[in-house]
Amino acid sequence: KYDETQCMTAVSVICRIFTGENPSESAIKKGAGLLASGPPSWPSKSEIRKCNFYYWYYGTYAMFQVGGDKWKQWNKSMQASLLPTQCMGGPEDGSWPPVGEWCIAGGRVYATAINALTLEIYYRYERANNK
Repeated sequence: KYDETQCMTAVSVICRIFTGENPSESAIKKGAGLLASGPPSWPSKSEIRKCNFYYWYYGTYAMFQVGGDKWKQWNKSMQASLLPTQCMGGPEDGSWPPVGEWCIAGGRVYATAINALTLEIYYRYERANNK
C-alpha cells in the first residue's frame, strides 16, 4: 500500500507549462497551491516511510518552473530536508539513506541519484516562458 502524494500533480504542472500554458493560468496555480501545501520535509524516524524522493524531485521541478514566492518557499524546504541528511564521513559519504517506499527497490543508489538531481534542478534546466 502506498501513501497518497501530490507527485502526479507536480508532473501535470510541468507538462502544462512545457506545452505552452502560462503559469498564471488557474489549473497551474491550483496545482502549485497543492504542491505548496506539501513541501519536502524530512519526517521523524517513526514516519520515515513517508519520505518520497520521487515526489520531491518532480515537485522541485514543477515549483521551479512556476517561480515566485511559492518556489522560494519550496526551495527552502527542499534544501532544509536534503542538505543536512546527506551522509558525511565514512563509507557512505555523500549519499543519502535509502528511506521511504521507493528506496525499497532502488536503495542508496536511487536515493542519492534522485536527491542529487533534485538539488541540481536550477542548474540543469532553464525556466520556460522566461519567468
